[in-house]
Amino acid sequence: MRGARLLVICLLAVGLSWLPLRVQAAPAQQTPAPSTPFYGVQGHFEAVQGQNFGSAFVTDGGMRLSAAGASPAVEQQIDVLAAQTPPATVKIWETRNFDPKTPGVADLVISELLTQGDQVQPAPVAASQPSAIINFSLVNLYSTPTQSMSVVGQARAGEKCTLMGRDQSGAWLLVDCGDTQGWIDRRLVNVSVDLGTVPIVNSQVSPQPPASAPTATPAPTAVAPPPVFQGWKASYFNNPTLTGNPVAYEDAPNLDFNWGAGSPSPLVPVDYFSARFERTFSLQQGYYKFNLLADDGARLFLDNELIINEWHQSTGIQYAAARWLSGMHTFKIEYLELVGTASIRFTTEYSPEAPPWQVVYYEGAPGRGQAKSQQGDFAGSIQLNHTWANNSPVPGVLPNEGWNARWVGQFTFAGGNFIFRARADDGVTVYLNDTLVINGWSDGPHDISNSFKSIGAGKHTVTVDYYDRFGYAYVSVFWYPDQYGPNYMP
Repeated sequence: MRGARLLVICLLAVGLSWLPLRVQAAPAQQTPAPSTPFYGVQGHFEAVQGQNFGSAFVTDGGMRLSAAGASPAVEQQIDVLAAQTPPATVKIWETRNFDPKTPGVADLVISELLTQGDQVQPAPVAASQPSAIINFSLVNLYSTPTQSMSVVGQARAGEKCTLMGRDQSGAWLLVDCGDTQGWIDRRLVNVSVDLGTVPIVNSQVSPQPPASAPTATPAPTAVAPPPVFQGWKASYFNNPTLTGNPVAYEDAPNLDFNWGAGSPSPLVPVDYFSARFERTFSLQQGYYKFNLLADDGARLFLDNELIINEWHQSTGIQYAAARWLSGMHTFKIEYLELVGTASIRFTTEYSPEAPPWQVVYYEGAPGRGQAKSQQGDFAGSIQLNHTWANNSPVPGVLPNEGWNARWVGQFTFAGGNFIFRARADDGVTVYLNDTLVINGWSDGPHDISNSFKSIGAGKHTVTVDYYDRFGYAYVSVFWYPDQYGPNYMP
């Protein structure tokens, strides 16, 4: 057998240096896959075979694993070796990701290939840039290594960002995620190198160490739950993934908590914890709207159906879902706290009848693009009243700016003379049946009123069109008998 030839050196190990390796005649014993998530450097003899799962696949003890290169050049090497006949047997240095399978992250990220000497060799390449892979659904990037400064962008789970530097403590990392460069909490990513090799980058704000260490809290003595819960069964975990047994319980009459910079229990860390809230309700028939606001992430399950899924850093937005329900129903809410303050609030709105408004949200402003969401909408003393500020009406579906909506509803009028009034930023129009009553279809704030004489008693259709081009967004539309005057507010 000819001597081994080193093609690429790009070790991902933390605190390890590369030692010369000798290719043996027989494959080394395979390392079994761990049962929990694991990232690290391991050496294996592998057979790189065929085109599958993107670049190629390799086998490890009979288990097929997808393979990807740590850089485009390594990716090219894998393609060359996979095309050989018979399949190339190589020594692989790798980063492994077992469970859970994070979207966008390969099962096997190959950083170095050590081949046997009589194989066709791909060309050597330079070492890849150190990287950081995002671990959570949606995380913020900051202008400096502290959460007290402005957010400059966001990154998503599985996104591979270039590691540019770190602060003095190593608690914050400067990353480049393609179109955005910013600082991220070290505990939100997996890094490909020893942080001691990453240069320290100065910033305008002195680095602030996170409130708690990233290592897992030692398991405390098991806590038994109360035998019966009168309200919400609250179960708290000392990790951000709802893993293992809860370390504390609470019987909560309402789901409205604001722990600030603290935590629910001395057994729960102030950062990187999670919770589960469960309760069964007997609901009288009607229309229910569920509102969920959390810092950071939250999910709502109704009878095991996931109806709100916002598992990410806080955005300050209240999320909602609505259903027509009656009888017994089980609610489960899961909560994620990453860093900073911690809070969660769950409320409901009820109507014995279906909501009078049906609203459709569209892309574009002022022109109407594709319909993106349709739902029922409640009416109060002010028949239509929404303030979105600088947020989207349907987070994750519509942008914060550049959208429009149409509300259509049937309302009972007593008959007579009525005043219609609309307040909005930006454009708004109001129709009674097919008659245009309010016309404020232009950018900027509006407060317009108009009278409509001799409305016949009975049901009439009201249609409201609205668009938000940019900036602060709100709309209010209401009507009342003209005897109260043009400036009356219900």
